[in-house]
Order: sequence, then C-alpha cells, then structure tokens
Amino acid sequence: MTFPAFWFCLALIGMVLGAFFFRRLRLECYEEWCRIGSPSAFRVNNNAKQSWFIMRHILAGDFEHLSNRRVVRLGRVLRYYLWLYIIAFCASMALLVFVLVT
Repeated sequence: MTFPAFWFCLALIGMVLGAFFFRRLRLECYEEWCRIGSPSAFRVNNNAKQSWFIMRHILAGDFEHLSNRRVVRLGRVLRYYLWLYIIAFCASMALLVFVLVT
C-alpha cells in the first residue's frame, strides 16, 4: 500500500466513524445534536467555525455528560481514533521533512 493510499484509508475510516457517531447522536440524543449545530460527516456546507467547534467537541470529550452509554462509547472510540490520527499524521510529516532536509 502506498503512502497516500494509507492516509486515504485512515481518513475514510475516520469519516465512517464520524458518520456513525453523528447518526447515533441525532437519533438518540437529539438535543445535543442540535446544540452542536446538527453535524453530518458528509455535509459539504459546514463553515470553518462550525467544523472547528464540532472537532473541538469531539476531541475534548464534551459528549461524556450524556446519559446514553452507547453514544458515549462510540464518541470515545472516535475521539481516540482522531487523536491517534492527528499524532500519526504530525509524526509522519515531521519524518518526511527530516528525510527531505537531510
């Protein structure tokens, strides 16, 4: 698997996890879903401010106060995956820069 294909697959996995999380949030915790701006993983008309707010909501774990354990569990999986993705992406870019510079 090539380097770009690897990152494409990881991004696709993240989008699918996000879609499941947003769908479950919409169906089971409608008030919270509306409070964070009715997010959708595949909506293209999200503005940058709303996208950043939703990402911060997930990465900070603001969904932990919800009473629905299934939504919280899926949110944790998504949060851990996003943190792992961000760390791996930054590390690979640092490695790429290091290889290109030396």
